[in-house]
Amino acid sequence: MVYQPKYDYLSNEEELKRIVEEHQKIGSIITIKEIDYPNITLNFSKAENELKHAEAAFKISFNDSIKKELELLETDTFYSGVISHAYYAIFFAAKALLIKEKVITKSPNIHKATLDAFSCKKFRGVKPRHLWRNFCIHKNDNDRFWEPEMIVSYHACGEKQRLF
Repeated sequence: MVYQPKYDYLSNEEELKRIVEEHQKIGSIITIKEIDYPNITLNFSKAENELKHAEAAFKISFNDSIKKELELLETDTFYSGVISHAYYAIFFAAKALLIKEKVITKSPNIHKATLDAFSCKKFRGVKPRHLWRNFCIHKNDNDRFWEPEMIVSYHACGEKQRLF
């Protein structure tokens, strides 16, 4: 038995289209008539808030003086929280961009529906499904690993593109 990577379908336009149609049948992906600007603002606000939480948790994880002030152990870290908050920042930003394209995602399967719908769209000439595979966090000149504004993607041609 050959192992099939879980997200290989994102590279297959026909398969992705079929999966999006399934989401539409069960109501996880819905096309709306007008752009819902307040909902775009709300989702981008949520994304920004999640990034702030991720950065704060990261700073606490490696800063012993903050740990001491908060009465934490030197060995305490919150990296799993950093990952979780970074994920939700991306999730809410993707939802906001989809709403701008008159697409909303709902339960059931809201997270997978958001990934699949976002992967089908084309933003400024870049197909997002190519970004997911090559996504990385850039380590900037200040030697700070977590810099939300420095999140970049290496497009298929190798160029850096800012996502936020």
